[in-house]
Amino acid sequence: MTENQEKKQGVVEYINDFPTEEEERRAAAIAKKAEADFQLAQKRAARKKLFLKYLLIASVIVGIVGAVSLLVYRSFTDSEISTEKKTVSVPIPENKDHVFISDNTELANLNEDDGEFSDSEGGLVGKSENFHIKDISIGGMEVILAAEAEALPLAIKDVRTETLLSKDGKETRLLISWKTNKLSQSEISYLKTGGEERVLKDDNFGFSHALVLNKLDQATRYSFVIGAIDRGGAKAKSDTFVIYTGSRAVSVFELISKEIDKIFGWIFAR
Repeated sequence: MTENQEKKQGVVEYINDFPTEEEERRAAAIAKKAEADFQLAQKRAARKKLFLKYLLIASVIVGIVGAVSLLVYRSFTDSEISTEKKTVSVPIPENKDHVFISDNTELANLNEDDGEFSDSEGGLVGKSENFHIKDISIGGMEVILAAEAEALPLAIKDVRTETLLSKDGKETRLLISWKTNKLSQSEISYLKTGGEERVLKDDNFGFSHALVLNKLDQATRYSFVIGAIDRGGAKAKSDTFVIYTGSRAVSVFELISKEIDKIFGWIFAR
């Protein structure tokens, strides 16, 4: 094969390497389909993202509505409970350093012979986990007496203490509260470390009892024992409880004043 024939053969092979019109149409169709599939996938991804966004917003709204509804419900139920509870505000007389609080102070010095049970009229008006109470009318005044708890031993429970400071921070007060499973009178014997024992008595009968002690020493250890006696003469005593009254809160201004007085007090003394 001559040189010219070889050149012609190479040109023919080069021309045959170019795609035909049919092949170009097929390639264009494939590219167009791939582009369409890509755009469709993007649209689906965008729709899914938008759906998840709306779902998240809806979940947040539902959560907020649920939380607000729960708060409203709780506040409503708390307000109902608070309206049912009896609040007691008892001032401490100037000539006394304590005051007793009982839920049935009007029962003091009353006898069971003064009233009669009336199951048809009153019946059971209240009960707890370990006693029942009936309605008794005494001279037109309704009081509560333990009627079905006579076989149960007298018990003192739910003893709680809380130390309080007066507004000026100069006086320490102690609130002691407790409950008895029968109508009973109470007494408390207490003393501070190194001091003499003191006994306080409450002649009122009740189920819930409280004592406010005023004018206690600050930063002092106190111990007390609660005693109770029911209408049948049965007695009960609690364990010995120990509390520690806190010291008076001191402000930063007072601390600075004391330090200045320590440092420069000799100047003012002149």
